[in-house]
Amino acid sequence: MDTDTSQSKCTKWSHLNKYFKETLHSDAYSDIHPSQLSEFNKCGKKRNNIDDNPAAYKQLKLDEVGKISKKLNQTEFDKANIELVVSTVSPFSLIEHPGFIKYCKLTSNRVPASRRNFMRDIVSEYNDMTASLKDELSQVNFVCITADCWSVFHRSYMGFTVHWLNQTTLERTSKGLACRRMYGKHTYDNIAEMIDKVLSEFNIQNKTSLIVTDNAANFVKAFRYSTLI
Repeated sequence: MDTDTSQSKCTKWSHLNKYFKETLHSDAYSDIHPSQLSEFNKCGKKRNNIDDNPAAYKQLKLDEVGKISKKLNQTEFDKANIELVVSTVSPFSLIEHPGFIKYCKLTSNRVPASRRNFMRDIVSEYNDMTASLKDELSQVNFVCITADCWSVFHRSYMGFTVHWLNQTTLERTSKGLACRRMYGKHTYDNIAEMIDKVLSEFNIQNKTSLIVTDNAANFVKAFRYSTLI
């Protein structure tokens, strides 16, 4: 029941309780609805707690932030910062920004890891995630790949995603497979070499039934003159 509604109901019952007591004899009042008398009296009393958890309805002050919520240890705190930087595609320099350091001290009373340690932890998380994906792909019989390449700030990249169907539920699973730096021009032989390296790295050369790309001439030629699939 909503808190405001509950308080309003109890207030109305309190007024009714007072009215009956003033207008009726006390004995007659007790005999009218004896089964509900205890409920009237209970609602007329001042409630000391709201659902036995007053903190859940109290708005926190600025200096109380981080004191009532769950305490994070340093490992959990560092992992949360990694997730923040990676999921928002923020620069690693954020971890050393004075404003971010002040925010961490205020909310968690902790100081973020140094940039060097932070990048080391990200590499460790990446290796764990890659190992987990390889293990997951080892249990799949067939996969589909998407690939695309692009240039930004005079640098070229090639990205891959992998998709497969769960053999039991037939639900589709999609994962980011890789994002690699490409050196040189986007020629068909460079593209074919990059695709072959990624498929070999995840040991899915013989499992890839389809590779989806755009219809650019370099991709068309890469599949025409290679044995990728």
